[in-house]
Amino acid sequence: MEVFGPVTPGQVSFLLGVFPVLIAWIYSEILEYRKSSSIKAHSDSNLEKETVGEDDKAVLLEGGMSKSPSTKLRNMSTKTNLIRFITMDESFLLENRAVLRAM
Repeated sequence: MEVFGPVTPGQVSFLLGVFPVLIAWIYSEILEYRKSSSIKAHSDSNLEKETVGEDDKAVLLEGGMSKSPSTKLRNMSTKTNLIRFITMDESFLLENRAVLRAM
């Protein structure tokens, strides 16, 4: 029988780094799936009811809004982003799903 040595600090730091990212990535993929499936389920019924206003058409023709709401979120501090990651904030995970996938 082989006896293994004590757990090294490198092994602990690897596991503390890999597991939260892996769990956050899986959770973000689940959130994206739920989001896309709910949009597809309601898209047919909403097409008949929604009418596009003249203001919406003008904004689309002019190239969109001058400042997107997501730019405000990008300017947050590292501490705020870390807290949002630890608390598994759904909007944060959906915004950074590609980063989690790449990690």
